[in-house]
Amino acid sequence: MKLVLFILITLSSHLYAKELNILWWNVGANGYSDDLGDYTTLDETIASKDFSLYDVVAFGEFIENRFHGPSLDNLKKVFPYQKQLSYNKTSKQKIFILSKFPFTGVTQEIDWVDKSLNSSQINQYREEARILYKNRVTNFTRSYNRLTMDIAQKKYHFIFYHFNNPWPALNEVRGKYLTAAEILLGLKNPLMHQIQNFYHALKNDLGKRYREKNVIIMGDSNCPYSVKGLRSACIKRMRNHLPLILDHAKDYTFPSPFYRNASSHPQVKIDQAQVSDAIEKKDLEVLQWEGSDHLPIHLTVY
Repeated sequence: MKLVLFILITLSSHLYAKELNILWWNVGANGYSDDLGDYTTLDETIASKDFSLYDVVAFGEFIENRFHGPSLDNLKKVFPYQKQLSYNKTSKQKIFILSKFPFTGVTQEIDWVDKSLNSSQINQYREEARILYKNRVTNFTRSYNRLTMDIAQKKYHFIFYHFNNPWPALNEVRGKYLTAAEILLGLKNPLMHQIQNFYHALKNDLGKRYREKNVIIMGDSNCPYSVKGLRSACIKRMRNHLPLILDHAKDYTFPSPFYRNASSHPQVKIDQAQVSDAIEKKDLEVLQWEGSDHLPIHLTVY
């Protein structure tokens, strides 16, 4: 009986869904959990929330055994379709996707170098980066992941990402003022190239007219929205391709106010959502959930 009821609910959501609710949350495998020493708070939050309100959920910085007991059971009851997408070939971190709908997907790695350079210049750039960024270089390569779902007789393309940034290394080597100038001016750094190559992969994947399709992009850009009120170059580059929804100065996603070291970080909007022109109505809110150094964002599209 329960199985029949679940199938009926799933079929009705496929055919008659009037809105879609999508949640992105960087669950901070290297942030909040290390600071507190365990994952108890995150588990309590996941176990206490009504996830039936969401159609698709994506957790960034996910690692194996990230959720335990009731929290994992809570997710499995709601989402029959799940997939873990690796950041790159060497990273243990993944994006954990949970969906009420079946999906197909495409995955490819995106590089962190300027593809307009010739091979000699690219090799030189990589070598200089290894000296400057040291071990962080291995994390600059990221994945482009596109999941396609048929929902309410429409085809939706979901793309979740987590870019890696050079700011900590630059801050150590050059200091905060030169690093701030780099963020504002957007010189040739690995984050800028990740962003450019990500949207290039999007265009190659869905075609030059991807704006006319139902495309939803969410993730951790690691790109500060502004510095001292001035728009950052990486945000400008993202907005060249699709508008950002989180364009309100009061909304920030990092650090979470529940994070013990929150006072030592500036408040920034680095978790972002974008939708194509084909999706006319959308709402975005930042949720005040405890359990990570980031706050989750909830996107509703109609």
